[in-house]
This record gives sequence, structure tokens and C-alpha cells, in this order.
Amino acid sequence: MKHQTLCKKLANQIEKNTKHLIGTKKASKTIKIGADGKPTKKIDLIAEKTAINYLSNKNIQLITEETGLHRFGKPQHTIILDPIDGTYNATNNIPLYSTSIAIADKKLKQIKYGYIKNLNNGDTYKSDGKTSKHNNQKITVSNTQNLKNASISYYGYNKKQRQQKERLNEKVHRIRTLGCISLEMCYVASGKLDAFIDTRGAGSTDIAAASIIIKGAGGKFQPIPQKFPTKHVKKQIKTIATNKTIHKEIQKTINQ
Repeated sequence: MKHQTLCKKLANQIEKNTKHLIGTKKASKTIKIGADGKPTKKIDLIAEKTAINYLSNKNIQLITEETGLHRFGKPQHTIILDPIDGTYNATNNIPLYSTSIAIADKKLKQIKYGYIKNLNNGDTYKSDGKTSKHNNQKITVSNTQNLKNASISYYGYNKKQRQQKERLNEKVHRIRTLGCISLEMCYVASGKLDAFIDTRGAGSTDIAAASIIIKGAGGKFQPIPQKFPTKHVKKQIKTIATNKTIHKEIQKTINQ
């Protein structure tokens, strides 16, 4: 099965099985602590079970946010999956949540394909690393040349990170935090935002698919540490993803 077909069918199945939970109290019920060390909500668990059931008869290695590593058959590829990215948004009917699917080789040396579906409006983003598309139309990053005109997304909450945000806030045009990392990175890929920065650290499942979509759109993706992707879902990866032009200026501002 082609990568695009597999990803499309998987995302559609997750959407079908979770649609009735959007904006409901039962969706936000905490079921357990997931493999990433964070609470697993009911909607997360149903989405992940859907994915496992769909992939269990295929030769796939699966890495998921809630239950970690699975191997089915004789794996030829690895799927890095966040079945519901933006769980808080989904459970509160805030219209920004997605399914994020990356396909890598079985040894996790390289991400080969990324597919992200906005489960609220059906928008899709995909890339093979050479070309990125939004709803089958080619996309490219913005041509913003300097920070004073830049619109960015930023995550960071401790004292040091707040200081970094303040330094950026003095230089950029605007800062937004939307609660769905994969789609925010897609907005960088499509030129709606100029940069995405997460100084807290996110899991591989959050950023894997978006990383190749950024690259295929002509942007720059910088994971810290450099070992990426990884099968360890607890490992938090700091991220800078930009239109490439303002990358060094953002690095300099953060590291002051």
C-alpha cells in the first residue's frame, strides 16, 4: 500500500471513531498515564486503539504517544503516530486538532513521508520531503526577511523560557500559541506563520510528520538534541522550525 493511501485511510478511520466525542465531557476523562508520561484521555485511547486495530495486520512497526512501541508482522517501515494532537482543543470543541502520521524506515534513520489531517475541517498536509502540499496544492514557506515582520508560534513556560519569549516579543510582529503543534508547524510550511519554537520540548509523535512537511516546503527544522526521530516517546525534543531566512536571528535571540 502506498504511503499516502495508508495515511489517508488511517486518519479517516480515526476521525470516524472519535467524531462523536468532540466537545464532550467523557472525551476528557483521564484513563491512565500514557507511554509519554502524560495523562491519556478517553478520546486519545479510542483513537489509538483504532490505529492499532487498523495496522495490526500489516508489516509495520508503530510508535504511538499513548502506548509506545508495537511491532506487527515483519516490519518494513515505522509509523510515528499522534492519533489526536491537540487533545484539549478536541475535548473543548476548539476547532484545531489533528491526526499526525509520519512514516520512517524501520531503523528510524530517516522520515520518508508525513501526513497531517485537521480533524475539524478536513484539511490535509503531506510531504515526501521534496514537495509539500496542502489539500493537494503545493505550498512553500513565507519570504519574511526579518523578525520585525514575523508572526511566530512559541511554547515555553519556566522562568528561562519566559525570558526567551520576552526577548522574541520585543523583536517579532506577533506571537501565537494555538494548542496543536502539528498544525502550527504546517502553518509555517504554508507561510501562514514564519516560525514555530518549542523550548519546553515535545515528543517525536508531535513533530515527526510536520518536520518533513516543513523541509519539503523549503523551511528549516532543527531538533535539539539532534537524535531524531526516536522510539522513546518520553524524550522531549526542543524544536525550532522556520522559513529558513529568519532562523539564525531566532537562534541568536533565544540564546542571548
